[in-house]
Amino acid sequence: MAEKKGSVLGVVVSLGLAAAGLYSCNAMLTPKVMTAAEKAADKRLSAFIRCENATKGRVADPSGMRFAPYGEWMVVWGDNADSVRFDFEVVARNAYGGLVPAQMECTATYDGEHWTATDVKQR
Repeated sequence: MAEKKGSVLGVVVSLGLAAAGLYSCNAMLTPKVMTAAEKAADKRLSAFIRCENATKGRVADPSGMRFAPYGEWMVVWGDNADSVRFDFEVVARNAYGGLVPAQMECTATYDGEHWTATDVKQR
């Protein structure tokens, strides 16, 4: 009798685990609907990443480059929110291996689908 009780308990536990697994898989496959604030934050992050990558592409040693924390970047949005300018500080290695601080400016534009860093320059 104990054998039968144990096997029923095993089946119940197995079914419970299977149901939990199916629920978590369904939750992962169901796309999350983003709020307007999340979409705006995602848009800002994309522009930030484009400018960061474009800035790294301008130096000899991008792995040695250090950016000021994002919270210290000055962000200026264009009138239609399809352009943004970032003013920020970096520290990068020069040709002699020395660390040199620099003030940078990057403008990014949005074409309705993607951000592009259109202008990166040292101030």
